Amino acid sequence: MSILIQIPTELEQALINRAKKAGMDVQHYVEHIIKEDTELKATSATEEELLKKINLGISQEKWERYHTLQGKRDEECLSSKEHAELIAISDEIEEANARRMPYLLQLAKLKNRSLEELMRELKTN
Repeated sequence: MSILIQIPTELEQALINRAKKAGMDVQHYVEHIIKEDTELKATSATEEELLKKINLGISQEKWERYHTLQGKRDEECLSSKEHAELIAISDEIEEANARRMPYLLQLAKLKNRSLEELMRELKTN
């Protein structure tokens, strides 16, 4: 397939210069740029999807209830019903963490980082 595009002379010269620096002819250089751009967009989309799955967890309200129950537990004024609720929420948190682990591993592999590096990176962002 051939596509003919017209570009300003300055841009043409810039492409020729960059192609020379890369040790390529202009056609292959432009193909390379387009392919690289397409791969980057696909990678970005994949990263976004993985991050969405990683960030799925329990609701903010449930987190707040969890922390309230933990406080009551620490103050030793937790009823048996509340204790059961705390355990159930803890189980939900553990399940959410287990579900996100494969996505974390995929993202680490995609970004060519160790899981520990990725976790530190995500924590600081």
